[in-house]
Amino acid sequence: MQSVEIFANLSVGKKLLCGFAMVLLLTLGVAGTGFYAVDSILTRSYQMNQLLRINAAVLEARGLERDFALTRSDASAAALRSTLAKLNQELDELAGSVPEEDQQALQQIRSNAAEYADKFTQYGQLIDKGIALRERMAEAAQKSREEFEYIELDMYDAVRVLRLEGDRLTGSDPLTIAEAASGLTKRILDLRTFESMFIANSAQAAVDSWNESYQDVTTIGSSLKTWLNDEQKTTMDGALAALATYQQAFGDFRSNRIERVALEQAMVAQAQRILDTAEKALAGATEAMQDQRRSAYMLLGVISVLAVVIGLM
Repeated sequence: MQSVEIFANLSVGKKLLCGFAMVLLLTLGVAGTGFYAVDSILTRSYQMNQLLRINAAVLEARGLERDFALTRSDASAAALRSTLAKLNQELDELAGSVPEEDQQALQQIRSNAAEYADKFTQYGQLIDKGIALRERMAEAAQKSREEFEYIELDMYDAVRVLRLEGDRLTGSDPLTIAEAASGLTKRILDLRTFESMFIANSAQAAVDSWNESYQDVTTIGSSLKTWLNDEQKTTMDGALAALATYQQAFGDFRSNRIERVALEQAMVAQAQRILDTAEKALAGATEAMQDQRRSAYMLLGVISVLAVVIGLM
């Protein structure tokens, strides 16, 4: 009451001066609150747009990763690395506008993105190694097949000579050996078929069939050496050695495929971690913007109440 009486006893000039001062203060309060609200909303909107662009970059990287897996295209690999570089650029820009408590989330995204890039590099190396192993398998299988064909043709030549001479080889018919060698050549084609089946669907049944055929070829090839001359035995040894190389390359390829599948799953999990962290940061930014909006409304409400109280004085 005393403050009201003091104000009532003031001269008209002082009352006007106090009134103008209060109006000015209220105007400044309203303006300050408006600037605060607009700046906060714009800042948070910028942060949310940056986070959405980060999400888009991660999804684009996943698409390019799948394209690279299908096409082995260097352009896809380069585009993926460019996308990850763009993601890091977005993180750098975003780091300058977010508060300290949100910096940890950005560091987590950056760390996950770097790990994803490392895994993609390893993935590319595994794919290159797989291509080299397939070439090695093809070369070994071709060499083994050629050696078996050489023995087959050699034995057919022996059959022709024997028919001309009316004689037979001691202990074995060369026609039988030629047919057995022909069977080995066909078995090599079976091995290539089972290899292709495994490449297509990674089926264990294809591996089992490959191993079974390989065992048959090595067993029959080794037993045929008993009836071959020294030159033919050397050829058979070369064929079996190439076949052993084929087996080793096929085993290495299967291990390579297992590593690739595991790495693909790890990249999926890594990309999902980035998306989850970004989504969490986006939800936090949205909540913070809502809190700032409520604070602005509260300040405007307080200023309005003060204006009414002053007006009643």
